[in-house]
Amino acid sequence: ANVSSIAIGFGSPIATMPGGSGLIYFDDIRLYAPRCILSRREADFALVDYAPEGDPNGDCVVNYREIEVMTRDWLLTDSNVYATAPDGANLVAHYKFEEASGTLYDESDNHNDGTAFDGVLYQQIGQEGYALGFDGIDDRVEVGDTGRPSDTFSFGGWLKTSATHQIDPESTAGVGGTAGQRYAFDPSHGGDLNAGAGLSVGTNGISVYEHGSNYMPATAVYAAEIGDDWNHIMVVYNNKQPTIYLNGEAVRTGLTCPRAIVNAPIQFGGMSYGFLEGLMDEVRIYSYALSAEEVVWTMGVVNVYTELISPANLSDNEPVNEKKVNFLDYAMLMQRWLDEDLFP
Repeated sequence: ANVSSIAIGFGSPIATMPGGSGLIYFDDIRLYAPRCILSRREADFALVDYAPEGDPNGDCVVNYREIEVMTRDWLLTDSNVYATAPDGANLVAHYKFEEASGTLYDESDNHNDGTAFDGVLYQQIGQEGYALGFDGIDDRVEVGDTGRPSDTFSFGGWLKTSATHQIDPESTAGVGGTAGQRYAFDPSHGGDLNAGAGLSVGTNGISVYEHGSNYMPATAVYAAEIGDDWNHIMVVYNNKQPTIYLNGEAVRTGLTCPRAIVNAPIQFGGMSYGFLEGLMDEVRIYSYALSAEEVVWTMGVVNVYTELISPANLSDNEPVNEKKVNFLDYAMLMQRWLDEDLFP
């Protein structure tokens, strides 16, 4: 209704700039309203047009959807988590894997020494000193069960999966017999498929699992974050509720393992469903739920820095450890409130 004229032709509509000669035919002329084309957004507008989240991001208008995301992340900050030593009295087992062969000694007072089966590789270059190598076919380690944790415990260590150690991304929706799964830690299985909990890991995903009918995938962690380099993975169970820490950062929470933990030998490196292909080092098991600070300590570092990751963090000029989604970001959003970026 607001279009006053349309010019179709060659050259320029200015009379002093003619556009050649000849006979040209036009047919089936259409006029469309301006529309959202994400690829044609200006860069500064795309920054504030971050909602609705998903694929594709944005809708070419700044409105209440952006406010909803900002409200969700309001006062979210970056942070440093500083290491705090865990309670040594609750250390169930600690395996450094510095042996050349034979017994895998437990460095705790419980003497939960381990036994390697089916050709586990000793004296591989580890995260600290030497590590234990697994071929992904049948290698595994079994240790004692003194000081067996119950529904609240922590387990994990350093893992380095090989480039061929793949988990089908689709299979992270459920483990336990699914093709491609590789089991890393199993502190409570002991041959009983109806009870227990553990960890499956590969270059395409990390999954906490519960034996039986209920499996709990950690679908937030994928290949881009895991890869085939050394990664520190710790699973903390607090009253059957596991939290996965990847390199000192909690990457998955809100899971629940309803089954009881059984009193059985601890296993890691694999079991009949699937075996780890890669290296393992500095494995620790505690009989209580470690705090985030204690998890960082098990990595052997002073602190772990967690970035502020939020599309609503528009003003990012604050120094490290002072970044926050706050009124600075809100002010930038309000400058473009109800703006639209349509084409043509």
